[in-house]
Amino acid sequence: MKRVVIVGGGFAGCAAAITVAKAGLEAVLIERRNALSGLGAWTGHLVTWVPRQETKLLGGGGAELVATLESLTLHAGPALGVPDHILAFDATQTDARMERLVRQWGVQVILRRRAVDVVRKGDRVEAVILNDGTRVEGDAFVDTTGKGGGMEVCEKYGQGCVVCVVQCPMWGDRVSISERAEVADVSTGREASYLGAMLLAMESLSLEVQKRIIEGVGGYSYHPLPEEMVGMDVTRYWRRPEQPPTTTLYRSHIEFLHMPFAKIYRPNIPTDVLHQIPGFENAWHINPMAGGDGQAVQLDSIAPHDTTMRVTGLSNMFCGGVRAGRYRGFLEGVCAADLAGYNACREAQGLPIKSLPETTVIGLFFARINQGHMYCDWPPGLAASAECDIYRERGLATTDMTKIRQRMEEAELVGMYGRKLVS
Repeated sequence: MKRVVIVGGGFAGCAAAITVAKAGLEAVLIERRNALSGLGAWTGHLVTWVPRQETKLLGGGGAELVATLESLTLHAGPALGVPDHILAFDATQTDARMERLVRQWGVQVILRRRAVDVVRKGDRVEAVILNDGTRVEGDAFVDTTGKGGGMEVCEKYGQGCVVCVVQCPMWGDRVSISERAEVADVSTGREASYLGAMLLAMESLSLEVQKRIIEGVGGYSYHPLPEEMVGMDVTRYWRRPEQPPTTTLYRSHIEFLHMPFAKIYRPNIPTDVLHQIPGFENAWHINPMAGGDGQAVQLDSIAPHDTTMRVTGLSNMFCGGVRAGRYRGFLEGVCAADLAGYNACREAQGLPIKSLPETTVIGLFFARINQGHMYCDWPPGLAASAECDIYRERGLATTDMTKIRQRMEEAELVGMYGRKLVS
């Protein structure tokens, strides 16, 4: 049986591994940490609705992952005060759920092992070398290792290690497998760091705030910020065009999810300032320990690739997740990994590899990502940017499932990732 080796066990790596297993090939998933889902523990929202439906129709590992996250829904659009198709899921269960899911599909999972080098012959990779010297051979490979580097990158772009969810001090720096195969990463030109979210211990908040979170709809609560802190309107990325900023999710609130922790998005709030907010006088950070003064350096480099996700200069290595682009949401990276896993199987079997047609949102997105495009369609369109006009102009921003399925059927994509490539 042909073998495909996937390096990196985040959402993208898990999706790629299941896609490989569905194709009937042996899938080996290598993760340096002791659990899967990667930065999935840092997420909590499914936003990209049209690509989500296309992913489910394609029927690969991404479809399994989306179904799992949807089953963990805490609250959806109406409760959030945002478009109906956005939902928040319980991120505390993703690690265990992802491991059970990939093992259910017969994926061989290797935890607590870090791929540190590759064996290359000509334009092909023959094996990856783990930190304990183990050689893992394969017929094709998928790089879903996330951004390259680890603590030294945070030192270069930020303030050094802040003990974030990536856990480099415990498990070692992340290694770009495609770079170890002598294919230089493409720099995104990033010169600044940022922190996407921070976690607070629930018990460190006032009893009133804890009660509001626990009793909120689906464990969800708004908490007003002092007027001088208003201005973190990140919902411009997904709110409906007709929605004024005053009705958006983050305009004047911190968002909390009822988990064993409270989660704050876009926390550009230094710790001493956070302690001035009523109810947060004793707020204690779980992650990163440096709090609002820390950072999580992301999206600093990607693997050069084409629309098939094949890494430039290598015939049998493909990339997914944020190795394949500067994505704003994790689902785009999962879509890339799905295609990477599928094409890795086709390459291993000696079959021609494929791109997704531009008659789909995912296909059009991949065609534009190397041009600096960063957004997949977040229906019904990105109101604050012209970047998503092309989706509307081509009729791809529809939320009519009949139309979405029809265009997928016309392109012969329905169930494509779910069909075996070997008898």
